Amino acid sequence: MTCGTERLACQVTQARCAMRLTSALLAVVALVGCASATDPVRAPVAEAAAPGWSATPTMTTPVRAPSPLVAVPTRIAAKPPVTPPTPRRALNSPVTVPRRIAAEPFMTVSPHAMQRSTPVRLQIQAIGLDTSLIGLGLQSDGTLEVPPAGFPAGWFTGAPTPGEIGPAIILGHVHWQRRDGVFAKLNKLNRGDQIRVGRTDGSTGIFMVSHAIEVTKDSFPTEHVYGNIKTAGLRLITCGGLDPSSHHYDTNVIVFADLIGTSNR
Repeated sequence: MTCGTERLACQVTQARCAMRLTSALLAVVALVGCASATDPVRAPVAEAAAPGWSATPTMTTPVRAPSPLVAVPTRIAAKPPVTPPTPRRALNSPVTVPRRIAAEPFMTVSPHAMQRSTPVRLQIQAIGLDTSLIGLGLQSDGTLEVPPAGFPAGWFTGAPTPGEIGPAIILGHVHWQRRDGVFAKLNKLNRGDQIRVGRTDGSTGIFMVSHAIEVTKDSFPTEHVYGNIKTAGLRLITCGGLDPSSHHYDTNVIVFADLIGTSNR
């Protein structure tokens, strides 16, 4: 009986332990069930996306999108087209742009001016010209005389002599009695060509062509040709624009040159 009693007591103890374990488990289940019923675990709700922020339905902290490295410029109003400036016309030149025989004029450094001396010889190697010179004055009506024949050329005695400060003037015919005159090839000169003028004192003035123009006779640039200048200049003048029907010349060809040196013959 003792043994049976002990066995029964053991079974009662085991039963009590099982009941306690079951109660504990039921309490845990009750606690879990209570949490599920009264405070359910909610799925994360995506927050409204703020400007520049990334909206994602996760519990992670939103990450601000990086700013672009280059800012997008605002729209710029279109600028009106730029109109190039109108080329400046030479003093007293015609309204229409004259035909250029040579390139644009350029400045040269003139040496010391020469003393006055009558010019007697004109040489232009570029066009194969070598001629003597005669003096030309003013006619009774105030106009400049012209050479009496196709050769030689003539220089204006009322202007500075070639090499002096101021514009020296030499004239010549382009044609004479339907033959080539002394300045038949004057319009072939180019910028940089040299002109040599021999003088009675034994010296030679050396000039360089700067530019040339052809203008109508009624638009002759008097001031540009005969006006005062601060250097020793030279102007060679002849006719141009031959009208084949009337055999008259409608234009003048004018070559401008500057003194660049001297030599002794």
